[in-house]
Amino acid sequence: MDFFFTTEFYIMAFLIAVVIAAFFFHPRRMVETKTYFASGNILDGEPDDIQQVIFKQDDIGEITLIHTGVSLPEGAEASLQAIVDEDGWRIKFVEKTFPLLTDAPTKPRRIVYTLSFKALDRTHILFEAQGNSTMGTTTADITPPCRIAIEMSK
Repeated sequence: MDFFFTTEFYIMAFLIAVVIAAFFFHPRRMVETKTYFASGNILDGEPDDIQQVIFKQDDIGEITLIHTGVSLPEGAEASLQAIVDEDGWRIKFVEKTFPLLTDAPTKPRRIVYTLSFKALDRTHILFEAQGNSTMGTTTADITPPCRIAIEMSK
């Protein structure tokens, strides 16, 4: 029992505590990402369209995103940036819309994007629409062909 009151015991306990703290506070390894860009094809939507993104992937790896329920004026433009981790488990989509005429009346639209890369089986998807400050997220098992609906919220 005298060992617990020695200087050696306290030095070993301190070193073990430092190793445990270093393990928990170790920064995550940096993951390389690839960035893809797409221009949106803006189509007329239905008045009862809800704010959602439909993610589709076919057998050859082409991804189609359809953002429904977007309120945009005539002549607006849209672009999409897709940031994909090198391991393919996380995909972040950032949509930017550019209304050219700010005074023009808006109406419901659908924006269609097409990208060529393949998502892996279990993927976390985040979609941010910066034009109307909404986002949607999901984690899904992606087995082509697939169709996933992601609800958008503020």
